[in-house]
Amino acid sequence: MDTRYAEFENDREIVTAFSNLASRLEEIRAYSFVGLAPIFYALSRSPALRLLCLNLEENDGRYVPLDDVFTAIREYFPALRVLCLYCTVDQATLALREIQRELDGLELRIEAPVPAEHLYDLITTVLDETPSLRAFRISCDSAMFCDVHPPIRISEVFHPFVGMKELRHLQVTLGYTGDQTPRDAEFGTLLSSWPHLQTYRIESEPNDASIPCDAETTDYGLTLEAIAAAASWCRRLKELTLPYVNTAIIPETAGIPKAHHQFSLQISRSHVHNHAALVAFVATLWPRCTVNVRGCSHFESTTSV
Repeated sequence: MDTRYAEFENDREIVTAFSNLASRLEEIRAYSFVGLAPIFYALSRSPALRLLCLNLEENDGRYVPLDDVFTAIREYFPALRVLCLYCTVDQATLALREIQRELDGLELRIEAPVPAEHLYDLITTVLDETPSLRAFRISCDSAMFCDVHPPIRISEVFHPFVGMKELRHLQVTLGYTGDQTPRDAEFGTLLSSWPHLQTYRIESEPNDASIPCDAETTDYGLTLEAIAAAASWCRRLKELTLPYVNTAIIPETAGIPKAHHQFSLQISRSHVHNHAALVAFVATLWPRCTVNVRGCSHFESTTSV
């Protein structure tokens, strides 16, 4: 069930009827609706509910107080494995510390501005509290900011994730600038920690649809060597999305075994003036590949092999 876009919490008949059915659900994406006391406590007794979404920013009297939410998640919800939160960074950090619960999946929707150091603290808490996490997704409409120079890079913020050996899916949608993008070596360090990784999707400037002009650099230290490293370290990788990639130099791939499953590569906010050579390079690593170039004023295309 998905009720993210309907204000069912204002309909008493629906709330009452749903409370009687809640114990039968396995998944619900409802955020604010789930926070209503009769709904929340009915769901907490469900023997089958695996996925729960909550809006931690709701604070009027109709919704369960945060302390009670954390206690219930810690002590009830016997089948819960995936938690989705609409919250601030600080609320997410507090929630993970309070619920003291191992999860398979964690999804965070952050609306407030994100200080880089607070995001680092959050990632450290994720590792401490859910070290066997298999899927992590974080999206933020605001840019990650910091008041130091040089600016903190996204690879530094996410470095604690090297301890998550079971990670399968990582998706980050977060505004950051080119000089905050990882370098090849930093990217390789992350990938070498995730032998089971299947999805790695990093998107910068989520609300900026502009395309870099020819005079605007998109070369910040991430090259096609990073993609070769992904093929080498993450043998199960099926999807890779990266911004700010310099594709000018095609690296050697000798010694990297081909992976014969379907693979999708998306490169954004990058000047790609050698599309045919790029596709040929990717095909030497994943013969069954789709290459999508987005955000280049010179060329945009999707090519499947």
